[in-house]
Amino acid sequence: MPDITATTGKIVLTAGANNGIGRALLEEVLRRGAQQVYAASREAVTQAFLPHLTRSRGAIVNHLSVAAFAPLSIVPAYSISKAAAFSLTQSQRALLADHGVRVHAVFIGPTDTDMSRELDAPKASPASVARAVFDGVKNQEEDIFPDSMSQTMAAGWRGSPAKTLELEYAALVASPAREMPAVTTER
Repeated sequence: MPDITATTGKIVLTAGANNGIGRALLEEVLRRGAQQVYAASREAVTQAFLPHLTRSRGAIVNHLSVAAFAPLSIVPAYSISKAAAFSLTQSQRALLADHGVRVHAVFIGPTDTDMSRELDAPKASPASVARAVFDGVKNQEEDIFPDSMSQTMAAGWRGSPAKTLELEYAALVASPAREMPAVTTER
């Protein structure tokens, strides 16, 4: 499989590139020599680029948060959106695997961005998170834990019953001979 983190001469799309981690990812991909970089601010773009991703056997890297696992009660809408984005990531991963598109989930802990300015906790720098994201993609990690706080969760997640269930569900999608049992509702 080609090394998609070798960005020299490649065309790259990054969303959320206006500040924080998205901006650090943009700067990292430029540092790594991308030929062209398209930077979107916040609109979901995966569907528009899916044909190109399939042809190039590219990757999708969804930036989530440790709040996808356990909600941070002071920002419930953020936590809900990250949990939903994680579910989307898992679905994309299963549905796109046969098309050669890898889908990575990045579980980011507290990072020194505008959003977490008021949070009283140790924070990673956006640049260190961006480097760790590229390293995780290069190492073909499905689930990337790019900072010291999130790394404390990595082993527990990778060996968890929930991760095992995700892999079992993905196998159902990948195997056309196996069918999902019919769902019935009793009244």
